[in-house]
Amino acid sequence: MRHKLNPDIIEVRLSEREPCILKLGKTIKFIKLSLREYEVLKKYSIDNNTSETIAFFQNKIEITETNFKKLIHRALCNDILIEENTAYKPKDHISFSGVGLTLMLRRKSAKLEILNIDLTHTAFERVIEKIAGFILLLLTLFTLYVIFDLRSTPLHFKKNYIETLYKVPYRFSHLLPFVFICAVISTFIHESGHYLAYKTTRGKTSIFGFGLQYFFLPVFYTKVLIGLIASRKKRIFINVGGMLFDVFQVFFILYFTEHFHLAYPTISFLLYLVLISVIIRSLFNLNVFLSGSDGYFILQDFFNIHNLREEAYKKTKEIFSRNRKIDYLHVLGMLFVIFNILSIIILLLFIFIPLILHVLP
Repeated sequence: MRHKLNPDIIEVRLSEREPCILKLGKTIKFIKLSLREYEVLKKYSIDNNTSETIAFFQNKIEITETNFKKLIHRALCNDILIEENTAYKPKDHISFSGVGLTLMLRRKSAKLEILNIDLTHTAFERVIEKIAGFILLLLTLFTLYVIFDLRSTPLHFKKNYIETLYKVPYRFSHLLPFVFICAVISTFIHESGHYLAYKTTRGKTSIFGFGLQYFFLPVFYTKVLIGLIASRKKRIFINVGGMLFDVFQVFFILYFTEHFHLAYPTISFLLYLVLISVIIRSLFNLNVFLSGSDGYFILQDFFNIHNLREEAYKKTKEIFSRNRKIDYLHVLGMLFVIFNILSIIILLLFIFIPLILHVLP
């Protein structure tokens, strides 16, 4: 059986020195290979001869027949190589006008992914790449203007909020469903901050998704291949991007409700809901001990530690090993584990206690 290189493969490397990252068409599937491994597969896909391929690379790299077969097996399992007379058809994938849609039910950390939209290599991505920096600059200038405006006139936040409640021409019960909608909107804006920051650092993909955070809260998210960004400062900037957009949201809400809460009370009320969502999410998102939060990833990059949580648990286990010298890294690891567990418990209590109280008579 002859094999060929998958024609839907797209290389998304940032430079020649980076590992070779292959993206399979409009799916969200990525495979990381060394440049040599990819060269071997390309050579093999031409003649489909194991002996000739190994002989061709014998003066460049050391490759045994066993390792070669493992590489071919991995390539076949990941659809890098496909049968010569077979068209590649990814599962659970729909393509429409160049936009890839992937339906799934996949758990990733505390999130259940349901739908992914791939806009990589589309007109949308090309436009965003050109204006991402301008958007960030414009929002920064607007925020500075709002800060100046709020400093020049006293902020009557409590008074404005109470007046808004009395002015809303709807029953609160009718507006309660908008609590979840406003949470989704604020999360979408937060994720847009990550995406635009990613694009200003020349990120190579544009993948957005919808899922359930903690398996019941609807959220939007963006998939950024931050592992491809070699610069630690740029990685930190991408993780800060979401927080930056949270700041933009807060100042915009303060400005709008200060000046327009009487003219547009319903919109102001919904913006207050967005503000509450931003504040609650930020309490956990800034927690450096909660793995998966922006704060955690920033801390991880700041100290240049890969898999910080795993390393901390490893150091903690070593404390209880016999004949093991304990140093300050073991103590720091144990403290991180303790605060990590406490953060998870607090998060779960924060989510489920209000639900339980709401259900109980």
